[in-house]
Amino acid sequence: MRYVKILLLILIPVAFCIAASPINPLVGTWAGEGRGDAHPPGTTIYPWQYWKGEIPNDGRTFRGEWRDEKRNHGEFKGEIVWISLTTATAKGEWTWDNPHGVSVVAGKFKMTFYVYDKKCKGEWTSIYPSSSAVGAMWGRKVD
Repeated sequence: MRYVKILLLILIPVAFCIAASPINPLVGTWAGEGRGDAHPPGTTIYPWQYWKGEIPNDGRTFRGEWRDEKRNHGEFKGEIVWISLTTATAKGEWTWDNPHGVSVVAGKFKMTFYVYDKKCKGEWTSIYPSSSAVGAMWGRKVD
């Protein structure tokens, strides 16, 4: 009986810690920076130069907005897939809101999330010519 009490004294606090942990550690706001350029006709944009995205409570999508210092901007949305117990990826498309006010699908992206480090890094490609074949982005969980 004594050992049962000791075991319960150990297991009850552990159970409370597990119950208090978020079910999906990806859920929340992620933000970061990126590098690379793309050249739509007549201009240059710097996709993902500054970005902020959300993973909702269902943990299935990663969506948000990007902007650059030249006031270009757009959105992104991707589906999340877990590739290990500590790593997940989001693959999707990003858009550019051109000067005519039209949102154009401008490329694809892949972001890899390192859950316990609360960091992420990724790559993007564009339908437009670019001085680099692939752009890069990186960030961290901010809440």
